[in-house]
Amino acid sequence: MKKHQKILVGLLFVAFLGSTLTSSMVSDKSNADFERIPLSAADDAITSANVTIDNPLLKRAINTVNITFNNSAFLSSDSFDANLTFSDDSSLVIPLANSSQFPKVWSALYTPSVSNITGEVDVLIEPSNPIHENNFADGSFTIQNNLPTVSVQLDKNEYLRGDTISMDFYPSDVEQSVADLKWVIALYRSGSDTPVETFVTNESIFEFDYEISNTTETGAYYINATCWDFDERNVITYPFEILNNEPTFANVQFEFEDGTVGELTIDVDDWYEIYRGKNFTLRVNATDLDTDLSDLRLTIESRDPITRQAIFFNEYNLIEPSTDENAWLFEVDLTFPLTTNLGIVELAIILSEIDPEIDPDENPTDYALNTITEIQGIVILNNLPTISDFFINDQSGVQISVSTADTLNFTFAIEDDEDQYLWDEAHDDDEKPLGYLTITFEKSGEIIKYTIPYNYDSDIVFTLKTSALGAGDWAVSFSFQDKDGGVTVYSDAPSLFTVTEPDRIAPMNWLMLGVGIIFGGVLVFGSTYGIIKSRASTKVRAPLTEKPLESIETPSDVIEEVEEKKESKKGKKPGRKL
Repeated sequence: MKKHQKILVGLLFVAFLGSTLTSSMVSDKSNADFERIPLSAADDAITSANVTIDNPLLKRAINTVNITFNNSAFLSSDSFDANLTFSDDSSLVIPLANSSQFPKVWSALYTPSVSNITGEVDVLIEPSNPIHENNFADGSFTIQNNLPTVSVQLDKNEYLRGDTISMDFYPSDVEQSVADLKWVIALYRSGSDTPVETFVTNESIFEFDYEISNTTETGAYYINATCWDFDERNVITYPFEILNNEPTFANVQFEFEDGTVGELTIDVDDWYEIYRGKNFTLRVNATDLDTDLSDLRLTIESRDPITRQAIFFNEYNLIEPSTDENAWLFEVDLTFPLTTNLGIVELAIILSEIDPEIDPDENPTDYALNTITEIQGIVILNNLPTISDFFINDQSGVQISVSTADTLNFTFAIEDDEDQYLWDEAHDDDEKPLGYLTITFEKSGEIIKYTIPYNYDSDIVFTLKTSALGAGDWAVSFSFQDKDGGVTVYSDAPSLFTVTEPDRIAPMNWLMLGVGIIFGGVLVFGSTYGIIKSRASTKVRAPLTEKPLESIETPSDVIEEVEEKKESKKGKKPGRKL
């Protein structure tokens, strides 16, 4: 064990000795080179981690860079500098400053001048009395040229063919005067590298007007403004659109069946009233500055005021213009169907400029280049029913007289184009009535009314027993209400008719009639009885002996014999019996 301990102690001694020699050698070298120790080999090296460049890109005379060095726990020095090395190897040393509030933070601001050379600038942070050497830059930034510009002021960003583009040019450069600049202004179509037209070529012109031709292709365009200073050129583009001119309505006219004519108006007080099923004519003239009028189409649309469904169902879609130069460009006869609900509708008059190369039937969404619409308010009216005639017991226009025992049959001639159309198209025994007929009877202030449903059936008869009215002179009048609430009163009513009581028999006549009936009954009874009795006695009596004709007594002889017997009896006196 002692041997091993001796060996260990020996090794420790050798190690200590080697360490001491090495330290002595380094100390000697440091003393020899005390003035210039490479910073990269020092423990207190300044690196980019300690240096901050807040703006890597600087425009001359415009931008400023802040260079900051954080010296916390690194070097001890009274001051530090920033050594700037430019792209042409020239250099500039600017001192860094600190504050009592942040004594370890050193910084400086730098703004390149208009004459500064452009390019990358290396930044090296060094103590003012350097005892260390830094072989690598601690940071960098780049100085850039300020590009010249020509600002083009357009009066708008959309133009129509035939318009004039008014341009104002405003050249500028921070580093050079306008007199030292040159610029070129040209018109380009988007997607093309060839200018449509060059307005200004290396000339100091500050404004220009350019008229767009009616044949110029529509689409996206831009103004290319190129400007040069002593260093380089700058290109700025200003986009805009060239549009096709919309067609315009020159004149819109309405003519109605009664001959009245009206112009297009959007004033609610001037909306036109139109009856269903009645024809009216729409006439339109239009213009287009850059389109052949043959490429215009007219479409008429409207929607039901209640269901909002289309009324015309493309009946008046893409109407072609007239080729007659003396006529209106468009002339269309319109009719609102009888089934249209009543109310206010908007009549849309749509003028379209179509692309002649596109078939609307094949491409119904993209055929129109431009479309404009005018709206005319229309009030849809109900056609009132008409009562052209009526008949009482098949007679018309004749005052009749009937008794209270008679019956009156009324028939009517009523028409309503709208409701009758519905009745004819969808007749059903269970169909609700399309109208109501009101019959009014009036006599000396007494009024009797009857209202009956009516469905334009020619077999409808209104029957009334006159006993329901009573005797007297009656006036009858009629009115009819259709399904839309329109009421028509028969214009020739009231019409008169008379109801009379049957003829009365006087009381004496009634008595004589009774007596006659009784007397006649007695005679009939007596005659009948005599005949019956006579026939009965003939059956039980012996046959009579026939006398000679001359022995039959005449009635006068019988009367004389009777008288003689009476006289003889008068001369006799009655005797008393004992």
